[in-house]
Amino acid sequence: MHGISAGLEDLRGHREFIKSALVPPCDYYVPNPPFILEFDESQHFSHPRFTTLSLYPEYIQLGFPLHRWQDLCREIDAKDDEPVDRDERRAWYDTLRDLVPTLHGFNPTVRLYAGEFEWCSLDGGAKQDQELFKAMLKGRLPGK
Repeated sequence: MHGISAGLEDLRGHREFIKSALVPPCDYYVPNPPFILEFDESQHFSHPRFTTLSLYPEYIQLGFPLHRWQDLCREIDAKDDEPVDRDERRAWYDTLRDLVPTLHGFNPTVRLYAGEFEWCSLDGGAKQDQELFKAMLKGRLPGK
């Protein structure tokens, strides 16, 4: 992980983007099987995030399509400079949410892109929408 943080530091010279020893809360925690579910809006697809994704080890198992996320970073190229290192902070904490859970026996973090589906159209109480959502997740969970 040091190589990833160093690559992020070298990108724009921001070296103080790690503000807390604790990872901020995740979007959703699914207990069985245990994994984190992150819902990525456009601000997650920045050049700093592309940099971190490019530095992931090849052997790492992910719950999202790495090349698709890199393509989205290039296409969207989000910029959030309030504060000046906000993009680096977000990229770093996304990286921790991607890589740390598997060290603790979790399945890989699953990421969904907000722009790939009209998520608000799903009714959490409707069985058919629950099944549709499970099917969307199934392709991202290892061994499924």
